[in-house]
Amino acid sequence: MSIEQNITGVAGWHIGEDKVLRFYVTQGVDVEVAQDAADGALSISVKRLKAAFATNAKLRFMREGEEGGVVATLSAAAALGDEILTVAALASPLKAASIGRQVRDISSDTIAYIVSDRPAGAKLINKSGGAITKPDATNGVVDVAIADDDTVDETTDALKVESGTYYHNLLKTDEGDEQVLVYGMATLLPATR
Repeated sequence: MSIEQNITGVAGWHIGEDKVLRFYVTQGVDVEVAQDAADGALSISVKRLKAAFATNAKLRFMREGEEGGVVATLSAAAALGDEILTVAALASPLKAASIGRQVRDISSDTIAYIVSDRPAGAKLINKSGGAITKPDATNGVVDVAIADDDTVDETTDALKVESGTYYHNLLKTDEGDEQVLVYGMATLLPATR
């Protein structure tokens, strides 16, 4: 199951600039934090679980607009319907209403990134290979390097992509196992030069 991750104007992605976009790949059902949990907490109060989780499962909790969130590692299994997660000490506090999903290990996945003008539309930006790095693959962290010449023709200074809002997808492209990992809207701001 893919996750929606929008790139809003707050991210400051401008036409004609080099930019690294970071994505956090998760999977499965949402887990909502019911009460704040302090730094160092050993349990997290959650709304009734809609899925079971094994010991050592990792959940990434984030709030809208938050970068990276908090990864919690379960120190005990959690059953369907449970309302408490037993975890290794939290490295950062968690706020109520934060949404968590199981971290996806992308170590062996081949990844591509596409920006298009509409769903299944023309590919305006298409990145793969060396433009995709995995600084923390076991925790589902992917970086996509966008070059200035992906949006502006360097020889003519003509725009290849206008400022505006587009569709974007981070994809697993392994033969026979293609999947959308992250999808959403991406806002490209006008050039600053």
